[in-house]
Amino acid sequence: MKFILVSSVLCFINDKVQITTNLGTTAARQRIEIKAKATADEQYHLQFKTKPSAVIVNNVPVKKSKDVYDYVLGEAKKNSQVEYKVYVAWDHVAKPFPKVVDQLNTDQMYYYTGDLSFYSPYTSAAVEHLVQLPNSRPPKAHTDNAVKKGKDLFYKFENVTPGTSKELSVHYYNNHAALTAKTFKKQVKVAYWNPILHFQEDYELHHEGAKLKGQFSRVDYKLHQYAAHQTNVLQTYQAILPPNAYDVYMKDLVGNVSTTHFRNEKKQSVLEIQPRYPMYGGWRYSWWHGWSADFYQFGSFDEFRNVYTLKIDATPSVRHLAINKAEFEVILPEGAKDVKVQVPFEYESKTEYKTFTYFDSVGRPTVKITRDNLVDELNQPIIISYEYTFADKIKKPILVAGIVIASLSLISFLFSLDLSITKSPEKIAQEKLQEFSTQAGKFYKKESKAVKDLEQIFSDYKSSKNLKEYEAKKSTLYALIESCHNSLSEIAEQSRVVSKEFAGHVEKIASLLKQRFSSYKKNHEAVVKFIESKSENEQDRKKIGETIKAFDSEVDRVGELIETQLSSLQ
Repeated sequence: MKFILVSSVLCFINDKVQITTNLGTTAARQRIEIKAKATADEQYHLQFKTKPSAVIVNNVPVKKSKDVYDYVLGEAKKNSQVEYKVYVAWDHVAKPFPKVVDQLNTDQMYYYTGDLSFYSPYTSAAVEHLVQLPNSRPPKAHTDNAVKKGKDLFYKFENVTPGTSKELSVHYYNNHAALTAKTFKKQVKVAYWNPILHFQEDYELHHEGAKLKGQFSRVDYKLHQYAAHQTNVLQTYQAILPPNAYDVYMKDLVGNVSTTHFRNEKKQSVLEIQPRYPMYGGWRYSWWHGWSADFYQFGSFDEFRNVYTLKIDATPSVRHLAINKAEFEVILPEGAKDVKVQVPFEYESKTEYKTFTYFDSVGRPTVKITRDNLVDELNQPIIISYEYTFADKIKKPILVAGIVIASLSLISFLFSLDLSITKSPEKIAQEKLQEFSTQAGKFYKKESKAVKDLEQIFSDYKSSKNLKEYEAKKSTLYALIESCHNSLSEIAEQSRVVSKEFAGHVEKIASLLKQRFSSYKKNHEAVVKFIESKSENEQDRKKIGETIKAFDSEVDRVGELIETQLSSLQ
């Protein structure tokens, strides 16, 4: 360790130092009240012989200087008085001794060593040190010259030389479970649309008290269950959640833990956790629990700048744990930008990256902070601010809608494909019928067009009386119409193997078309004969009129029958 220059020793005098050391857990917690006088314009330095887990001065965490165990508290003017209230925590400084105990042994003891007086680069005129023990039982051994104050030990010193300190050692009784989280992870997810925060905490909990001697006996445990509070066995513990927390759950590697209980109180919510088995010294238990809470319990929104601000504690909801490695992670909504993070204490690393979940396109901004030796004294909020506009909110719904539409289109296309290697007989028959139906429709349209053309040349003949031209065109159309009739008959014959019903309809259509064509021929021949005879007999005129009328009626009747048959083919 590096030391402060000798000249700085003369810059302050500690008029009075009061130290209170609490040995309630394996972590030693000190409250140090310093009253000092500056003898020169200089910064006040606070030094320790061993590295503390946390140092808080006047309720503000302070960071070490270049020297590992040196902290600068502030600058003072010459002859001025300064006062500091310092809170210091050391993890894992109290060790179980003996290290192994019987299951039925109700006594667990710890051995603690630390500074007895005040280690400082300045002269300390008066130092008072109160050591608070966890119970009223006298310690088995301790450093001499202590004055008993109730259940506690009191030491007093005068004119302590700079850079010196005596050693304090206490061998005392403490039957509370010594709990350490080897790893702890706290994750906070900010909901995309609703103002909701989703929390999850993961624990790997170890009991660092005296280990169990021999094998665990469930019989002995049941017989002495009601006296378990006198031993270091852990049966239940609590997680303190924010008021109005909801959607609370707890799981371990096996699954849901049904022995937990949850209740909402006025100022807080409480999750009572009961592990699947009692925890003795040397045992461990891993689990995770989570909950949801309203965003505005922890944050605010500046509508003029579209900036959200979150203030979330990094410490766990299970109190009084020594945490070896802690990880704090916040996952912001996709589209959040200009992310700023303020951490009120020292940390090992801070990384920013993207987390991808369902339907994310560019990922969600994520901040992860890691720290070794996290203690309750560092229960200060980490502040995270980010910009998030309405346009950022609607990007994902638009993306999701596009994906859904594209997916449905792709599914529809895939269902339309025939991916079978060999076609079924039903499929082959269906395709054949479709082919016959297409051919029949083609010849029907071709025949209908030829009949219309026949009507047209007949109309032209009635106007021009050019029989030779009419006969020439008529012969060609007659041949075409008869060819269509023959083709339909062939289709009917060929399709009979596939479907007799279909063949019957085609055959009926061919027959009706022939019947209609026959009516056309008879009508045209009668009219041509009348025109060419150039008869002016009224009776002949009347007769030809009745023939035309009968023809029109017959054509309409046959046309309706044809339409009926065509509809049966569709």
